[in-house]
Amino acid sequence: MVITFIIICLLIWLLASIINKKEREKDKKEQLNLLEIREESLNQAKEELNYKEQDYEKRNSDLTKREQDFFKIEATKDGLETIITTLNQEIESLKKDIKSLKKEAKIASKNNLIVTSTSLIDLNISDETTSSEVKNQLALLKKENANLVKNHSVKISSHIESAKERNKLARKVLLSFNSEVAGLLNKLTFANIDSTRNKITNTFERINKLYEDDEVQITTDYLKYQLSVLELNYQFILKKHNEKEQQAAIKEQMLDEAKAQKELEKEQKRILSEQRKFDNELSKTMKYLSNSTDSVQSEIYAEKIRELEAKIKQLESDKEDVDNRLLNTRAGYVYVISNIGSFGENIYKIGMTKRLNPLDRVNELGSASVPFKFDVHAMIFSDDAPTLENHLHKVFADKSVNKINPRKEFFNVSLKDIEKEVLEHFDATVEFTEFAKAEEYRRSLELATEV
Repeated sequence: MVITFIIICLLIWLLASIINKKEREKDKKEQLNLLEIREESLNQAKEELNYKEQDYEKRNSDLTKREQDFFKIEATKDGLETIITTLNQEIESLKKDIKSLKKEAKIASKNNLIVTSTSLIDLNISDETTSSEVKNQLALLKKENANLVKNHSVKISSHIESAKERNKLARKVLLSFNSEVAGLLNKLTFANIDSTRNKITNTFERINKLYEDDEVQITTDYLKYQLSVLELNYQFILKKHNEKEQQAAIKEQMLDEAKAQKELEKEQKRILSEQRKFDNELSKTMKYLSNSTDSVQSEIYAEKIRELEAKIKQLESDKEDVDNRLLNTRAGYVYVISNIGSFGENIYKIGMTKRLNPLDRVNELGSASVPFKFDVHAMIFSDDAPTLENHLHKVFADKSVNKINPRKEFFNVSLKDIEKEVLEHFDATVEFTEFAKAEEYRRSLELATEV
């Protein structure tokens, strides 16, 4: 009986153990499943984190690029503001020069009279007058002389009493005169003003002679008025031409200065890169020298160090020059060049450039627009290049080749005179090259004689 009880107890304990073991295995499987789920969640979280990190890197890169673009825009803006400031300074300088010239020629500039065989209506046109102002003066002239045009343009003999006949003759005479004047005005250019003026005067005399027997004459006052209209039309054409040339010159100057700014910034970056490279080489070489035990090898290292130090010193000097050029927007080169094959002897162009290498500008001038390259006679660096250029232009203004548009900067003057003026007003050693090689031109002449 006892044994049976013990066996039953053992069986119950064994069964309970088996059940507990299965329960533990079940719990273990559930825990493993839970761990797998958590691991999978963790992997998904890691992937999401990696994606977010990549997205962050991309956004950070985009932000860096935008910052760089912003700094470039700011740099360009600063460069344009510098150019505008320089142009404003030059405009103010030109205004001062104009005021000085007006004081020196006060009488002539006060009333700019048209030079003809008769005294004309006084016109007030100066160098500062714009084409729009001339156009307004023309409209004002016509308005102020409306009564002259209508009632006092023709003088008819008193013996013609019929009003109808008088009006008929007046219209007939004026129609002939006005139509010819209108045709001449339509063909007017700034090159034929004198011949046009003479033609109008001759037309006046011819028509008056033609109607002399009818005792009908165009008045001299009306001739004065028409010649004044002619002069204002001429001034309008001239001003428009000069304004167009001025805008082209300003645009060209801005492009040249923009190129100069870009070249200087590029040169600044190059120098900094070279400095870093030579500094690294110097540090390595000095380290090698300190560890070297061979005298020959040490001397080689010492020589290398001296070369690197000389290069670094030169780069520091170059960097200082570039930095000064960037800070001083008026620094640049005034050049004196010639082109014998294109313009002949003793014709020199006196211009200015702010390019890092001024010969780049000279080469651009000698491009497809002229048949031969320019020869350089002097390249003058100045901390205030616009002032030096304006001074030379002012001194040789009466030698200007283009009397209509002095902005062309060509002067019929000897190189000695230019050299003398520069040396007297420029505190530096400037070398002038008198002989013009004109290699392409001279070779072209030789080939032409061989044919």
